[in-house]
Amino acid sequence: MNAQEATAPPAPVAAAAAEKIRRISVVAPMWNEARHIEQLVADLAAQDFDGEVELLVADGRSDDGSVELLTRAAERHGVDLKVFDNPARWVSAGLNACIREATGDLIVRIDCHSGYPPDYLRLCAAVAEETSAENVGGIFVPTGGTGLERAVGTAMDSPFGGIHWTRYGDEGRHEVDTVPYGAFRPRAFELAGLFDESLVRNQDDEFNFRLRRAGGRIVLDASIRIYYTPR
Repeated sequence: MNAQEATAPPAPVAAAAAEKIRRISVVAPMWNEARHIEQLVADLAAQDFDGEVELLVADGRSDDGSVELLTRAAERHGVDLKVFDNPARWVSAGLNACIREATGDLIVRIDCHSGYPPDYLRLCAAVAEETSAENVGGIFVPTGGTGLERAVGTAMDSPFGGIHWTRYGDEGRHEVDTVPYGAFRPRAFELAGLFDESLVRNQDDEFNFRLRRAGGRIVLDASIRIYYTPR
């Protein structure tokens, strides 16, 4: 591969109709996220997806009241919630615990300290249906409330910060190597297995590598946005 090929944006993705998504399983690892729980549940309750949504959370034995706050918020907002124990505390183990119990036509992996606009699930479902891709996602937008969070977010959004690849294009759809978090068809896990529980970090990138090697496709749609609050 020459330098021009290495820096070229991925090719646009043509539409290819797939089966209808009627139920979404939202899966999340959680550990001491009390600060973000209320907003997370409110974001999910405000989704405009015209279908069923379940929220599955694997808690790494939080000691800040996260589980209690999550349960109360879900009851208040009418969110269908299931909570699982994640004694390993690692993200990969928590995700796998949720995926094993997921019943959706689309499994959307989220993070507790991120914000999701009302169209997030609807757009993920639409892109998955229209492209037949095993995994779809969008643009990662780092945000922050404190000075340190904003500084970390600015660094992350730089060409050296690890997420600049999401800026391949500000519009359209592109087939890519990986996407933030991801919205997976269940067949993605049939092709590639589950997340590698030996990994504390980068489990998403490693899974997507295996998925593509197994013949799966990953599509980024720039209309999908995730607002991430750096730790």
